[in-house]
Amino acid sequence: MIRARLALAPFIVLPLAMACADPGAAGDGDAAESGETVALPEPDIAPDEAAALEAQVAALYDDPFAVDTLNPPLPMTDELAALFAAERALVEASDGMPGNLDFAWHIDGQDAEITELAITHEPIAPGLVAVIARFENFGEPRTVRYLWAQQGADWRLADIVIGEAEDAMAVTLSEALRTR
Repeated sequence: MIRARLALAPFIVLPLAMACADPGAAGDGDAAESGETVALPEPDIAPDEAAALEAQVAALYDDPFAVDTLNPPLPMTDELAALFAAERALVEASDGMPGNLDFAWHIDGQDAEITELAITHEPIAPGLVAVIARFENFGEPRTVRYLWAQQGADWRLADIVIGEAEDAMAVTLSEALRTR
């Protein structure tokens, strides 16, 4: 498996937060343009919405081998869905040879013996939340962060960060899908 080094993986949330931001939510645009300090809304998610997102992520680990890693059973943003569609097309065009994804991103490996699974969430910005899966795979600790963006009343998967943000080997799935 080849991974791109992403020392700045934590900054993936900045463009996502900007894309999800409600332009009227920050207050008067004139105040922001004049250099005044503008209070931003606190990141938050309703407990029932957070529980629903956590349940969708937890379901991926019920039977890790049942997950089609090229067609995940999660609602996605149009951008992420397009990247997965391109990856599926690449694999089909290459007679089943591996494309950019040569591993199961949800388990951070090619095989699985998942133990110690813990799913939590962390609001990042208004309209953006990370659902974090921490587990051991064959005794090795793993972390996969599912970044969800609110689009209207719905939450859509916007990206996935594999590895801890501080880890030099952390990779965002969108970048892995774009490498060709």
